[in-house]
Amino acid sequence: MINNKKKINKTKTETFLNEFPIIFLLQHNNFTIKDWFDFRQKIKEISGHNVEILNVKNSLLKKSLLIFNNKDNLDFLCQGPNLIVGCKNENKLKSICNFLNSQSKLQFISCFYKKKLLNHLDIEIYLKTTRSIYSEFIQTLDKKTHLYSTLQHNLTLHPLFWVKLNHVQIFEYLKQHLQT
Repeated sequence: MINNKKKINKTKTETFLNEFPIIFLLQHNNFTIKDWFDFRQKIKEISGHNVEILNVKNSLLKKSLLIFNNKDNLDFLCQGPNLIVGCKNENKLKSICNFLNSQSKLQFISCFYKKKLLNHLDIEIYLKTTRSIYSEFIQTLDKKTHLYSTLQHNLTLHPLFWVKLNHVQIFEYLKQHLQT
């Protein structure tokens, strides 16, 4: 029975992470039942049905983030009691961020914006700039990073192989022509 519950929670967490393009990772400190009720009610007032909240265990969240992010180990983000807030679109993002920042019992840990890890400064800049400009900037950075890593790999290995191969071919050619 316990294993089934763990599987359900794992599936629910992974589905939650993949369903929402914007996810806030928050740490909550000493939330009472009244705090939870007020928090959920205020989030629904601000955003309607565009936001959901998931309270999740750290060990499960660490495993799910590893699958979700693929490239980075994000264990260091999950310290203390965490919750994740998922946003379906950017319409009410500014008011949601303002509300989350106004909560004294919540601490902003990180944000995943379209599976990109952002800190609080990135979020502030995003909210101040035109969304399309910031999105293009993030996409350009991704392309440059991918290009750099591809070039770095090829530049470190292939030129050395070609020099060696060219030298061997030249020596073979000279050896054959000098013997005749």
